[in-house]
Amino acid sequence: MNRKSLEPTATSPSPLGSLPFGILGDGQLGLFLTQAAQHFGHKVYLWPPESQGPAAAFADKPDQIAASFDRFADGCEYLAIENELQALGLSQQLSAVNQAKLRPSLDVLKVLADKGRQKELLVDLKIPTARFERYEGTAEDCEAWLLRQSQNFPRGFVLKWTRGGYDGRGVRICRQLKPALQSELKHFVEAALSQDSGVYAEELIPYQSEMALVATRSLAGEFCLYPTVVTEQQQGVCHLVRGPASAWGLTAACEREAARIGTTLALAVDLVGTFAVEFFVTREGELLVNEIAPRVHNSGHFSLDVSVCSQFDNHWRALAGIKLGSSASSPFFAMINILGPEDFVGAVKAFTFASPLARVYWYGKKEMRPGRKMGHINLWGERREDVEALLTQIQAQLNRWSDAYTAQGRI
Repeated sequence: MNRKSLEPTATSPSPLGSLPFGILGDGQLGLFLTQAAQHFGHKVYLWPPESQGPAAAFADKPDQIAASFDRFADGCEYLAIENELQALGLSQQLSAVNQAKLRPSLDVLKVLADKGRQKELLVDLKIPTARFERYEGTAEDCEAWLLRQSQNFPRGFVLKWTRGGYDGRGVRICRQLKPALQSELKHFVEAALSQDSGVYAEELIPYQSEMALVATRSLAGEFCLYPTVVTEQQQGVCHLVRGPASAWGLTAACEREAARIGTTLALAVDLVGTFAVEFFVTREGELLVNEIAPRVHNSGHFSLDVSVCSQFDNHWRALAGIKLGSSASSPFFAMINILGPEDFVGAVKAFTFASPLARVYWYGKKEMRPGRKMGHINLWGERREDVEALLTQIQAQLNRWSDAYTAQGRI
């Protein structure tokens, strides 16, 4: 794929405005957003200014540190986010002029930063999702509520925080409500309430696959849909992405339905920018929306190498309202997250793998922890069997790398 054609020349003005771009956050999403903005010749500033994460090594340093977030926003052309909950709190500090620079907007964040409100939106739009019930009581009411959920959902249920949960955090599965588990779940609910989060119980779905769609909608209303992908989780954290989904066991009808749902959601809330929708595919082949992420997303990292225009490039284009780049992608591709192994916390050397059909991204985080995303690997090919063979090689090398750190036992 020729992505260079999408970048401005050294002498051409940027089509995205003249001021620096601002990013709320300094992690790996911020890193790739920073590099995408710099493709267009823009400076990039991070908030908070004392950021030390992966993006900080690449972002520009302002001449003066802004005294407030609103003053920071004064000097930015657009504002992009890494985390919707953090962005919701900060966006309420902005003037009306600066709120207009933020995408997704404050109105969108008020809905999509809360997973309980996401579920209610899906019901309102008649988009299939697992049955659920919010917890509306106090800590003292919790045991009775948990007992009712075991009756509502006899094959099991999942408790989820409405705010603050990600990568397996803020989630507990209950297949059978035994006394020891009931006590643990009660503490889980109490922890949510103490952190200003709600809780809901959701029916445990015996799904055949998990699936994700990454898409971009521009300020001008244009859509760009990336190939849907099959995702696999490891301890609640995405481990493997393979695409397109129809090449890895799912039907073209599933792909079409995912595109329809993603488009419907974006139009319903006026969502601008790159976003992701995660799905369960039931054993009967029905799609149920699991969660919505109103930002660039881990399941779209493959686009850095296998798509004409990455999800990060298109995010900035969307905010500017200019024509989106193509999402045309390699026939077969995959992405593996490099996750911190069990039983190890500490400094680590970068993982490496050499192949003309693979690229390793190492985020440069100072400390590795179990399940932490340390980097990812994109791989692609003209035939599915080529990608499968490469996946096997990479996974074997990852296992050796992981085992070497686990053997050190530094947790």
